[in-house]
Amino acid sequence: MTQSIKVILRNPLDKKDQVDYTIESNDTSLANDWVQALTLELNSNRLLEKNFCFMGFPNTARTLPYLCAELNQAVMTINAHFSNYKIAEIFTPENCVSYDYADNGPNHNLFNKLHNHFEILQGTVGKLSDFYRRADHSTKYAIRQLNNLCHEMENLILSLRKAHTMPQWVRPSQLTTFLQALRYKLKD
Repeated sequence: MTQSIKVILRNPLDKKDQVDYTIESNDTSLANDWVQALTLELNSNRLLEKNFCFMGFPNTARTLPYLCAELNQAVMTINAHFSNYKIAEIFTPENCVSYDYADNGPNHNLFNKLHNHFEILQGTVGKLSDFYRRADHSTKYAIRQLNNLCHEMENLILSLRKAHTMPQWVRPSQLTTFLQALRYKLKD
């Protein structure tokens, strides 16, 4: 039996400002487990990382210059907090796009460095790094932003390229990232 769940996102500063979407699942054991876990998370009232929800939309207010500014702000927050770890890279629309290839895709070398900073600073789900454990709330947010913005920027660059070369292949998506979500064992 296909199940559906309606998710409503709201602006915490203006609760009338809402957007909703409906998830329809397949009728499989894995999908049923996943829907049950999602329902538990939705009912838990855990916070969502809502600034990182919509990816791959080529026409958005979250442009490459905007995302670079957000990323550089996160880097400044991290660099100001830690005396024993510094991120030297500065992110610009020009250096985030690789012009070495005909496709003008993401600069994978730069984004790999960025993602490596995130992994060092946060650690893993099972073992958070000492950096993350010692960070204050705003620095933890900035560390998470390294990962979120890295993936959002890569998706935006790919979507902008697709919108120009093959608009029928633009595939926006929506991600739901709960903060401190429980981990569930799903059936194979």
